[in-house]
Amino acid sequence: MRGWRRSGYPHAVFAALLCLAGGMQGWAAWARQPALSTDAIREQLHLQKPLSCAVRTGFPVLLFDFKMHSPFVVTVPVKAVKESKLLNVRVWTVPTKDLDGKPFTDKQGGNFLASRFYLSNLRQSGNQFLQVSGSVATGAGEYRHFVSVDDGEGLGCVKEWKVKAKPERSVLPELALKPGEATDPQLTAFARQRAVAKREDGIRVAVMMNVDNRSWRGVLTDANNMIALAAALRRIAEDERVREVALTAFSLEDQEIFLDQPYNEIVDFRLLRRAFQQLKPGLVDWNQLNVGSEAQFLADLLRDREAWLAQADLVLFVGARSPVSDKVSPAALEGLRMGNASPVAYLVTNPFRWRSPLNRDVIGHAVKALGGAEKEIRLPADLTKAVQQMVRESMRQVEAPVAQ
Repeated sequence: MRGWRRSGYPHAVFAALLCLAGGMQGWAAWARQPALSTDAIREQLHLQKPLSCAVRTGFPVLLFDFKMHSPFVVTVPVKAVKESKLLNVRVWTVPTKDLDGKPFTDKQGGNFLASRFYLSNLRQSGNQFLQVSGSVATGAGEYRHFVSVDDGEGLGCVKEWKVKAKPERSVLPELALKPGEATDPQLTAFARQRAVAKREDGIRVAVMMNVDNRSWRGVLTDANNMIALAAALRRIAEDERVREVALTAFSLEDQEIFLDQPYNEIVDFRLLRRAFQQLKPGLVDWNQLNVGSEAQFLADLLRDREAWLAQADLVLFVGARSPVSDKVSPAALEGLRMGNASPVAYLVTNPFRWRSPLNRDVIGHAVKALGGAEKEIRLPADLTKAVQQMVRESMRQVEAPVAQ
């Protein structure tokens, strides 16, 4: 872990995102028992020493993967785990009622997700809290969630909360999970690309993905933007009209490039997941604050990938809007080789309906200078429409006869 969190908290907080950090062990069947409870979990895990912890939870929200996500944040005092070498974080989900309030017929146990975090330098840390956040993806209905934090040596805590995942009736047919189902969001967000018969006359798309977490820093549902970015890329990659995709995943804030994948019919979502794992949500390295201009970093990034851009029928920037509004120097973009009549677009992910849009950011200014436009998406339906419109426009330009 590195750096400090920028937040309104009175004390600095270490943070680790459950969906991105640690050793993911997947979902598995928990010991079958008719009634899961905090006491039953403590007994199963042999938790004999109490650990003080607090849990903040949020309302289930429908994200761009068409699943209901129940977010949570667990906070543990650093002084309580200074002597621990690791922390196990486990989450259980038990369906209780369907949308009509009727109990589910199968009440046996539930599913659980386990993640392990290795701790270091806590003895020398002057910080007061260790924070772990994540979410559970479910279908519609009512659920009981349990979360436990333990060090594997009998020290631990268990918390419980209830949620009602009730999306609008109009989107029920579109939900990816059935009522009563629960899963790890990453299992589908970064699953292998679905096999699709590609059109021979399909287009090439160069995707420039900003995986920054800065503009959603400190928000309870931290994983929302990750899900939105993965869903946007999947919509592009699995479109039959998109023949090949080239992908660059980068962070403006860290001024780092995490992934470069040349044109291919298949996007390796496992590599994209690793790119997100290199981020530290809620953290910033003080040594990186004065590295240089983010506008210059963006200009250099485009120049270095000019060969890819020149082969593209569509250049698509995607990511959360950055608070940095600097403009890329016109001289830096002058003469940049782009594909033949290729449109440029910026798909701005904003999975928080209550958040007001920011002013045009550094990527938006670059896209405008290149003759492109931007589209902000807030709802799952927005993503579908935006991708359809961009691909359709790109296909139209490719198929248009060349003027004599």
